[in-house]
Amino acid sequence: MPKHPCPVVVVIRANDRTSYVAIFKRLKTEQNLQDSVGANVNKIRRSASENLLLQLKKASGNTGEMCRTLNKTLGELATTSTHIRLIWINHFR
Repeated sequence: MPKHPCPVVVVIRANDRTSYVAIFKRLKTEQNLQDSVGANVNKIRRSASENLLLQLKKASGNTGEMCRTLNKTLGELATTSTHIRLIWINHFR
């Protein structure tokens, strides 16, 4: 059974009183994020659970380092985590 990787996703969860507009503005204005994170992001969207999802490109490098950079930059506004999913496909004959 082959396994097909889904895109790697960085989840940004806002803290209690933080709006996603403030987080998005910080993501867009910080120069160190534009260099390290901005080049690797394919798509930004909101999840069903109201979190921001940064869908990364296939060759995005070290996602752990990217999360640490995001945590340091966002500080008290939000926390980040990565999710890597694999889909198992059954081939029936």
